[in-house]
Amino acid sequence: MKRQPDPTGEALPDQVASIRIRAPIERVWREITKIGRVQKAVYNTILETSLIPGEPLRYYNPGKSRVFVMGDIVECEPPTVFSHTYWFTTWRTDKPTLVTWRLAQDGDECIVTVTHSGWTKEHKEYGSTGKGWAQILALLKALVEGGDVPARTHLAYALMGWFSFLLPERTLTTHVDAHSKSETR
Repeated sequence: MKRQPDPTGEALPDQVASIRIRAPIERVWREITKIGRVQKAVYNTILETSLIPGEPLRYYNPGKSRVFVMGDIVECEPPTVFSHTYWFTTWRTDKPTLVTWRLAQDGDECIVTVTHSGWTKEHKEYGSTGKGWAQILALLKALVEGGDVPARTHLAYALMGWFSFLLPERTLTTHVDAHSKSETR
């Protein structure tokens, strides 16, 4: 699909990250759509969703006391396309973006491409997010090919857990739930 020029000058380019993982496409699909269990490659979060287009999606911390990402499923075509809106709870804007995972088998490798689109100048986090996707894909490769993420990643996750009390109140599940309920009234 060809992107139309943005007459407002507010749109920013899509962020695209890709990696080859020596594994069957189904194995990679199971990992990126794993529900209710820790996804070590996605910053040790737990995905909660039905994977049905139009239904909500959330990525929580392991204790489910914090919500990091909220959105809605846009498309889910196992094992090749997983797309959802994306709003990080610490963002200063309320405008969601779009994340699309595309998987393709190439011999004994699965090509994984993540496209993060819908960015505007209002999204101050644009510059740092692309690095995050490259890191997630590298961790996904390590996990699928080697069975686990590196030891330094486990240490980083432990530190993130210990210092989560420093995160903004708006990441608390109770805060997100209360805000979500007030929007539906």
